[in-house]
Amino acid sequence: MPGGLDASRWAPRPNRVGRRSRRGWRSSYSSSSALSLSNRQADDLLFQLEDRPSPEQEFSRLLKIFARLNWKLPFLKQGYSLAKDNVGKDPAQVEACEIQFKLDFHEFYMLIERALVRLMAIFGIIITRDGILIDGSFKANENEKENVPRDSSRRPVHHWYHANVLAALEDPGNPLNAIFGTPEVRKQLLRAKDLRNRWKNIDEAQPEKFKPPPLSAYNLEEIVQTILAAINQAHEFAAEHIRKNGGELAKSDGEAAKQDDWEFMVDAMDWEAV
Repeated sequence: MPGGLDASRWAPRPNRVGRRSRRGWRSSYSSSSALSLSNRQADDLLFQLEDRPSPEQEFSRLLKIFARLNWKLPFLKQGYSLAKDNVGKDPAQVEACEIQFKLDFHEFYMLIERALVRLMAIFGIIITRDGILIDGSFKANENEKENVPRDSSRRPVHHWYHANVLAALEDPGNPLNAIFGTPEVRKQLLRAKDLRNRWKNIDEAQPEKFKPPPLSAYNLEEIVQTILAAINQAHEFAAEHIRKNGGELAKSDGEAAKQDDWEFMVDAMDWEAV
C-alpha cells in the first residue's frame, strides 16, 4: 500500500480523522432482549459494571496500549522481513524464523484486541465471554449450533470472548460500527484474528499433516496498516466524545506514559485474550 506502515501514526504523528460510513456485518450473538443469566454470568457482569474505569481512565489506558503498539511495530516489521527472507537459509532456520514471527504477530494482535476493548469501554460497551453489554442491553451468545461464530474459513470458533470483541463492532448501536464496520476494515480484522488463531499454538502444529502457505502469501502490511488506521480514527472519535461530555484527556501518548496505572498492562492472567 502507498507509504506502507512508515506513513501511519505508528510511530506517533498528528492524527487525522477521515470520513466514516456506517455498514454492518452479521452478528454472532443474540439480539433478544429477554435473557436469563446464570448466577456466575450475572456476578461477572455486575463486577465489571461496578469496577469499570471512567471514560477518561479508559482513554488513558488506550494511550498506553498505543505506546506498546508503537514500541512493538518496528520489531514486527523487522521480524516479518527476516522471516520472509529464506535465501541461503536451511529449512530448519527458515522454520525457526517463521515460528518466531508468528508468535510476535500473536502478541501484537493481543494488543490490537485490547485497544478495541478499551475503545468500546469509553462508550460504555462491555465485552464478556458470555455476551456483550451495549446500549444498556446485555446480548448473550447464541446457543444454537448453526449460529456458532466462525472464522473466515467457516471453522467453528469456541473462544467466545474474542469472537464477541469483533461481534460488538458489528452492532448498529455501537458508535464505533461506523469505523470498524466498513467492508475493508472488517475483512482485515477477520483475517488478523484468523491468523492469530492459527498461529497461537504454533509449537503444537503438525506440519506433516498440513503444510501452511509461506509468509510471503499474506499481505501482512496491508492487514496491520488497515487495522491501525481504523484504530487511530476511532481514537480521535473517542477523544471528541469525551470532550463533548465534559471530560479532560491526557494531551499525548507521552503524557499518558508518565502517569500511573500500568498494572492493567502487565496483569496478563486477568486478560481474556490468553
